[in-house]
Amino acid sequence: MKKLLVVLIVLVSLLNCSTTYAAAYFTNNSALDATFVQLEKTFLKSKQVYMPLEGEFDVITGPVVNKVLPRMTTAVMKAAVNKRLNDIRVSIEIMEERLGGFSKEEYKKISEELLQESIVKSGEFYWESGNKTVWLTFGLFDSEFEEFDTLILGNFKSMGKEKDLVDQAVLQQVEERIYKYFNQSIQAGNKVSPEIMKNLPSKLESLFIEQGLSKIITAQIMSIIHEEIYKSEVDMFDGSESIESIIETYQIMIEMLQEDRDFEREIEDYIFPADLPSPEVKEDFIKKILEGELSDSFTSGFSNAITLGELAKLLFESVELDERLQFEANTIDPNAPDYIKLAYIYGLIDGKDNLEKSLTRLEASRKLVKGIIYQRSDPDNILRIYDCAKIPAGDMMAVANSAMKERGINFEPQGMYTKQEAIVDKNAYEFVNLRGVSIPLYLDELSSVIVGESTVHLLFESNIQLEEYLKENFEDTTIGNVKRNGSYMRIDTGCALVELFTPEKGIKFTFKKGIKFADFKSDVYGPELSYKVEAKILKANEKVDMNMQVDSFYKKLNPKLDAILAKIIKPKMTTEQKIKVIHDYVVNHMTYDNNFEKGILSPEMTLVAIDKGKGISAHYAYLFQYLCNRALIPCVFDSGTDIRNQVYSNNWWNAVYLNGEWKFVDTRWDDFNDKKISYQYYLKDKFTFMKDHNPKMGIPPEYLYPVIDGMNIKSQDELRVYLLREFYWKDGFKVTFKVANKSFKPDIGYVWPDPDIKAVLTYDAKKDLYTVTAKKR
Repeated sequence: MKKLLVVLIVLVSLLNCSTTYAAAYFTNNSALDATFVQLEKTFLKSKQVYMPLEGEFDVITGPVVNKVLPRMTTAVMKAAVNKRLNDIRVSIEIMEERLGGFSKEEYKKISEELLQESIVKSGEFYWESGNKTVWLTFGLFDSEFEEFDTLILGNFKSMGKEKDLVDQAVLQQVEERIYKYFNQSIQAGNKVSPEIMKNLPSKLESLFIEQGLSKIITAQIMSIIHEEIYKSEVDMFDGSESIESIIETYQIMIEMLQEDRDFEREIEDYIFPADLPSPEVKEDFIKKILEGELSDSFTSGFSNAITLGELAKLLFESVELDERLQFEANTIDPNAPDYIKLAYIYGLIDGKDNLEKSLTRLEASRKLVKGIIYQRSDPDNILRIYDCAKIPAGDMMAVANSAMKERGINFEPQGMYTKQEAIVDKNAYEFVNLRGVSIPLYLDELSSVIVGESTVHLLFESNIQLEEYLKENFEDTTIGNVKRNGSYMRIDTGCALVELFTPEKGIKFTFKKGIKFADFKSDVYGPELSYKVEAKILKANEKVDMNMQVDSFYKKLNPKLDAILAKIIKPKMTTEQKIKVIHDYVVNHMTYDNNFEKGILSPEMTLVAIDKGKGISAHYAYLFQYLCNRALIPCVFDSGTDIRNQVYSNNWWNAVYLNGEWKFVDTRWDDFNDKKISYQYYLKDKFTFMKDHNPKMGIPPEYLYPVIDGMNIKSQDELRVYLLREFYWKDGFKVTFKVANKSFKPDIGYVWPDPDIKAVLTYDAKKDLYTVTAKKR
C-alpha cells in the first residue's frame, strides 16, 4: 500500500507542478492552518503594488499608477501570496523536524508572531524585473519569519536520553517523507530528475535503517535534506549528480552530526565539581573545559572575585613563552610561572603588584586596558551605560575600552570582577603590545627582546637588520622619518626616550612618567588625549625630561584655553557657574557657518574655533569640551543624528558632568539668536535632549535591557525601551501599555521620531491603558 501511495505522489507531482501546495503537506499542527488562512485573506486585500526601476530591489517608494503595470489580477496576487506563505510553512516544518516538534505554547507563539499587526499591514507586492511575476514581502521584518530559532526551543530540548534511542517507525517513514519534499520542490518551480525522485527516497531510508539512526540524528539529517530539496540552492537533484554521490554526501553529514551529538552528550553528562556557573553560560563553559580551553582552576568558584594572579593565568596559561623574550634584572621573579611572565610582558601586571588581590570591575578594567592598549572608536569613547556617572573621570577611557561585558545596563565599577565574568570576557582581548605599548614586534626578525618596568629593548643580529626593521615597520612614522647616520642617537618623542643603534645593536624605548598608552605605528600617545609623536634629536650630553610632554599642537592650544578661562572664570565660582560662563563664551564667540571647511573631526577644530570664531557644530562642541576639560570639568564630545522640521542632519554636542550627573549641552543650537543667548539646550536631562537629538552618554543600547512587560511599565526608561522594541513606524500601527508606577506621567516626546510618521499618545481611563499610534504627518 505504501509503494502505491508513493507512485501516486510521484505522478501527481510530475503532472501538476504548477498547482499550489496542499495544506496537508505542511505543518503537523492544524491550528496553524487557520493562521495561514487569515494571513492569505489579509494580504489579498492589500492594494500596495510597487514596480522596480532596474534591479529587483531598486523600487519606487510609493504606489504606481496601474496603467504602467500589467493587470494585477486576483489570480496573480493569490499566486504570490501562496508562494510566500508556503515558503514560511516549509520553514516552520523544517524547524519542527530539526527540533523534534513544538509544544502547543510554541505553536501559539509562532501564530502570534505571524499575525503581528505590523507584519500583516506591511505586506506589499513587488513586480519582478521584466514585469513577469509578482512577489510578496512582509517589509522590514520579512527575513525574521523564516528563522524561528529565537521563538522556540523544540521537544528535543526538554527530552532526556530517549532522543538518542532508535525508533524504527520513524525510520520506516523516511521514504514517504522525502517524496513529500520532492513534491514541494517541484511545485515551487525546482527541477527534479525523475530517476532521483523514484530511487533516492528508498535508498536513503535503507541507509538510515542500516545505520540505526537515533531519533535526534534522523530529525537533524531529515531537516537538512528537506531544506536542500525545497530550496534547491545547489543543483543536486536535477540529474547532474548521481544517486551514489548524493548518498555519499549525506553519509558524511550523518557522521559529522553523530560526532557533534556525541560531544553534546558529553556536555549534557558533565558535572561541575562545586558551584555551577549561570545557566546562560553553563553549556559554553562545559565546551571550553572539554576542549581544554579552561584548566581545572576555572571549573568552580564562578561567583568568586577573581584575583590578579588568576586573571593572568586565565589569559596566558595556554600561551607559550618565547625564549627570546627576556627581562631586565630585578623586575620579576625568574622562577615565576610563564603565564605571570607573559602577563608582565604584555603590561597586565607590574613587578610590585599583589597577585593575590581580588579585583573590582574598575580595577580589572584599568589592568586590562593597559594590557591591550586603547582602541579608540569615537572622539571620547562615550560610556553607553546607565551608571556612567559612577565612573571616575580619569577612568572613563579605561572602562570604555576594556571590552568587559556590562551587568545588564550597568557597569558597576565597585562590584567585584567574578571568575565567571572574566571567562566570558576572555576572548574579547588580544594581547600583542609589550608593556601595553604598541611597538611592531616580529620575533623572527629579532635576536631577543629585553623587557623592563618602563623599557622595551629590541636587539638584532646587526645594524643592517635594525635598519631594515625600521624601513619595513616604521615607514611614514615620526621615528621612521628621522635622519639616521647608522650610529648611536637619542630621540625625545614626548612620551618616550628612543635610543637607536644602541651598543647591543638595537632600539631601546624608555617610557616617560604619565603616559597611559602609546602607539608608535600610529604616532599617538597620551593619558586621555591623542597627542602626536614628535621627534627631537638630542645632543650628546643633553638631559631628558622623563615626564610626559604634550605635543606642539597642545603647546599652542593650552595657553589660548588658559587665557580665555582667565578672563571668564572668577575666583570662588562653583562648577555650575564655570560651565555657564564657558557656555556663554562659546555662544558669543562662535558664528555658525555651514560653508566653513569641515575636514576630519579632530581636536584641531578647537584651535580653528578660537582663531576664526566660526564653524559648524563640531567646532562649537570641541571648543566647549576643551574649555571644560582645561577647567578640570569632565566633559565629552557626543555626536549623532538630530531631527528638526522633519529633516535628519548630522550634529555634534556635549555631555558635561555636574553634581554627580551627566547633563547635555548643545552650544550650536543655543546660538540661533544674535542678540540673546539661548539656554534651550543647556544642561538638559537625557529625555529632554532626546526629543531632537540621539544622545549616547549614559544611555545603554536597547538590547542590554531585560525584557520589558508592557502591562507593568514602571519608569520612563522602561517605557522608552519598550516602545523602541515594539513600536513600528508605519501609519496605523498601534501598541498598548499599562503604567504600574503612578508617580510618573508617560511621555513619548523622547521616542526617536521619523520624518514621515508621528507617534500619538492616548489614554483610556476606563481600561487604564495607554495607546501609541503611528500616523502620517
